[in-house]
Amino acid sequence: MSKQAALAALLAEPLEVTSPDSLRVAHGLLSRMLRSGLAGGGDVQHRQQHLDGYVLLMKALLQHTLKQAERHPQQAKAYKAAAIPMTFNLAANTWVGWGLDEVGPVAAQHHRLGLAAARKNIELAADVGLGPERRRNGYWVLGAQLLASADYEAATAAFQTAKELGGDSADATAASMAEGWIHVAGILGGGGPDHARQLERVKEELRRPGGDGPFYADQYDTAIAALRSGPHAP
Repeated sequence: MSKQAALAALLAEPLEVTSPDSLRVAHGLLSRMLRSGLAGGGDVQHRQQHLDGYVLLMKALLQHTLKQAERHPQQAKAYKAAAIPMTFNLAANTWVGWGLDEVGPVAAQHHRLGLAAARKNIELAADVGLGPERRRNGYWVLGAQLLASADYEAATAAFQTAKELGGDSADATAASMAEGWIHVAGILGGGGPDHARQLERVKEELRRPGGDGPFYADQYDTAIAALRSGPHAP
């Protein structure tokens, strides 16, 4: 079935029905709207409006999805599976560490929702029984939001779990990426110069040709600068 035909089938659902598939499609559309809005540039107020609108709509979509899981126990796993990427993206798109140019002005209220979404992601992933290659993303975004809370000890623990899950899934790049974030937490938490040296080692490993390693390596410095300029209170 083509994407157009699949979308037509979902639009044909009765008003009272919201299938897991239709919620997944709605989530994808909402995420693309945010990216399109931010890519259009504009001043800080313009970007703030896009992020505010995204957060409110994503929160409502996520709440509805989780409510459907409660109302339809026989389909609860499917609804929870649909909610997992919603929680991840809500957490990721409200992380100040991407920098102002990437996500716009992340305020404290965005961060609080993002942190809650990251914790919900881990809960749902355990309920659905996702494998390590999917669960590690949840622990990474939890660690990222904990960095934004300046809770460096808890962030380190989350990144350590992400590193272990990367090893469990035989993804060396993911494990190295998570190790780098452990050292970012150490740098921001005042853990001493060894963390800076170890981070440089990880960055060199990630910049070897092939895969997404260079993107991960470049993100550390962006995040450190953004987080030093304005971590949020827990």
